[in-house]
Amino acid sequence: MLKQIITITALLISLTVCSQKLKMVKTDIKDSLSFIDYESDAKWIKTIKGYKLSESEIKVTRVQIRDNFEFSNSNSDVIIEYNDIIDDYISKYTSYSWLPKTYGLLNFYEPLFEAKLKEYNLPLDLKYLPIVESNLNPVAGSWAGASGLWQFMPLTGKQYGLAKSNKVNLFYDPLMSTDSACRYLKQLFKIFGDWNLVLSAYNSGEGRVLKAIKAAGSKNYWKVRKFLPAETRAYAPSFHAVRFIGKMYGIYYSYLPRLKYNYSEVREVTLKQTTTFRSFASINKVNLEVLYFLNPHIVTEEIPKNTFIYYIK
Repeated sequence: MLKQIITITALLISLTVCSQKLKMVKTDIKDSLSFIDYESDAKWIKTIKGYKLSESEIKVTRVQIRDNFEFSNSNSDVIIEYNDIIDDYISKYTSYSWLPKTYGLLNFYEPLFEAKLKEYNLPLDLKYLPIVESNLNPVAGSWAGASGLWQFMPLTGKQYGLAKSNKVNLFYDPLMSTDSACRYLKQLFKIFGDWNLVLSAYNSGEGRVLKAIKAAGSKNYWKVRKFLPAETRAYAPSFHAVRFIGKMYGIYYSYLPRLKYNYSEVREVTLKQTTTFRSFASINKVNLEVLYFLNPHIVTEEIPKNTFIYYIK
């Protein structure tokens, strides 16, 4: 339980040194000196979706949004036409005061996401999908039973190589779950051939989208959308709002909270014998809290032998 609490708390981004208990502050994008604030509000992950405290720093006109959205489409393989629905979702996300934190956390995972997307020849903009799915919380869980950064359902996760025990949960593993998500997205694109239908199927399953296509008599996303569940109707617009804000971050915010490290610095080793987080950190002279953060898939203090562990040194 202690390890789980620390892991959840460790997801909070800090712009101060690890040992200090300071609140989140804005920092210049060029001046990132620290990693994570492990003692900030531990409820952030649980309540992040409910935060609607302030709007973006910079006011942007509808014309500016439309023009910049069209520009972002011209530089992406995952596109959608700009309309009132998309505009509403952009307004919704920019009203969330926690959003810059989430993009700062994306900066940490970006090397991993992009490497895997390139490996499977997928659009790089799909790196924004875990923000919609989990707000980049690797131990997130949904009422429906989905879990992890990419919110895999148990059956789908099992089909794509994810498993869990009372000590190791690969649904929480950023590397393993990202690889599985890429393979699943690639398979969905083979079925639908349209990224907005793929996004819808990722959310609600292939069957529902195929039924919606049949009901609509078309594979046009906006026509199919009318026959999808409410949550799924919101899914592609949410993704495109997050994608747009991420690609055009500078038109909304002056600063980006960033972590000291990113995933390109993460190393991996398979343990030959059982150990503990504290023992591994002490022997290898690595930061214990960072070790917890990098290994959410190990859900106990004890680390079983033959388990792979990630660390930064």
